[in-house]
Amino acid sequence: NIYYPGTVGTWVITGTYSDLVATATVYVFLSIKYSTITGIVSDILTKEQIKGATITLGTTFAITDTNGSYTLILTPATYTVSITHPDYYSLTGTIAPEDTVRDFSLCPKKRNIPQDAWTMFSMPALSNQIGVSAIGTLTPENLFEKKFKICRWDPEAEDMGGSQMRYREVETIEPNKGYWIKVYGEKATIPSGATPQETPVSIPLYSGWNMIGCPFTGFAEAKINEITQNLWTWTGKEYTLTSTLTPWQGYWIEAKTEATITLTKAQRHRGTKAQSLEEGLGWKIRLYAQSGEYKDNYNILGVAKEATLGIDRFDLSKPPAMEGLYCSFDGGLAKDIREEGQDSYIWNLNIQSQSIATLNWVIEGIPEDYEVWLIDGDKAIDMRKSSEFRVQSSELRIKAMKKGSGLVIEKLEITDLISYPNPSQGEVTFRTSLLTSGANLSAKLYNILGQVVKEQELTASTSKSWAKFNPNTQSYIYESLYSCLNNSNQKLANGLYFFQITAQEAGKQVSKIGKMVISR
Repeated sequence: NIYYPGTVGTWVITGTYSDLVATATVYVFLSIKYSTITGIVSDILTKEQIKGATITLGTTFAITDTNGSYTLILTPATYTVSITHPDYYSLTGTIAPEDTVRDFSLCPKKRNIPQDAWTMFSMPALSNQIGVSAIGTLTPENLFEKKFKICRWDPEAEDMGGSQMRYREVETIEPNKGYWIKVYGEKATIPSGATPQETPVSIPLYSGWNMIGCPFTGFAEAKINEITQNLWTWTGKEYTLTSTLTPWQGYWIEAKTEATITLTKAQRHRGTKAQSLEEGLGWKIRLYAQSGEYKDNYNILGVAKEATLGIDRFDLSKPPAMEGLYCSFDGGLAKDIREEGQDSYIWNLNIQSQSIATLNWVIEGIPEDYEVWLIDGDKAIDMRKSSEFRVQSSELRIKAMKKGSGLVIEKLEITDLISYPNPSQGEVTFRTSLLTSGANLSAKLYNILGQVVKEQELTASTSKSWAKFNPNTQSYIYESLYSCLNNSNQKLANGLYFFQITAQEAGKQVSKIGKMVISR
């Protein structure tokens, strides 16, 4: 047996047998395995491939071609590499032993802004605030003529009934904040700030919506929880959900209360959380809107067993509108989920668009005994028989109801009015038939001289259903008891009286008069 140290080199071995002596030379070699690493270097914001980027590993390097591609031949190990380009911030990344493909994304030192469109942005590598005038004097040269506007959402401003009222034009750009910019008539370029940040950054949040930015020259991760949730960004064409922040991009985040969110630098993009939109739902309808180049594809209505009245964990808010196409359910919701088990559901869908929008939908899991209707004014579209509609107005209704449980199109109209028993000996029921299920009723009682002797709001009788649908008359029945007392809680005298029932809904009202006799 011959033993050798097991390391690479040349070894002389001498051995004896009887009176013979022999000498041999042994060469020990190590077989080295190489692997080929390929990848693409691209712009972190535009996703375009970067030509001429240098990937450096010690004395080994590669330069990307016109397709942004590079190739390295390495022994399997963990390597730290540097990626550089004159127009981009340098990046330090890793190549793992198991990697055969490794792509990298570089952050540009400037961002191009398209003309005549609102763009959401933030500033990476910005250590101090800078004046808005710096953008105008740098590129293009004539921006000082006020051909651009930069504004941001003011979470402390009073809600005056429109999201546009809460935007404020700004004079400085600060770190970690998101902004809107619009350049009129021509394109512009925004230069970035100073030294890139590497350590985690904490951003204070107001209760409600906040505009924030990515503070790094690489991707950032935000810890989304029940307090700080719903991270959205504007692509230039639509709002989308995400859980990873990209440099130069602005973001919306909603906080349930005042809070702080911490952003940490990430090596790679982690994708979006759009897949969580439908978790835990029963039946649902997904709605997709498009108007020209703009889209709004985050609109879901449906039911869930654990859903409750009001906004809960199944619902999802949508950030405030700026321009283009914007859809939302009541309360500014992108997802509006109701409790299972009701005979009828109505969702109000609000659409803001600068031109005619087209609405498409996909229905999933709705029981066959439910009708599903899209209502636009006096038009009703059976959503089971069609999947597309050209929107004519800004306010639509979607109604899902069990067959025979109500009217498809409702309107504020009293079709019948009676009181019983008539004559009455002391208690009477007002029965009002309407073509809507959501009215509020009030009553006034007049004597034969035209004097008001009683007025009161009407509520459901304890033993009767309020707004019960009658399929025979195709109307909703409202019944309310009246004790035949005047405004001083004294019994009314015998005689003839006139009663006026007024129905109110959505700022409109209608009235109808009937007769009744009291005879004790």
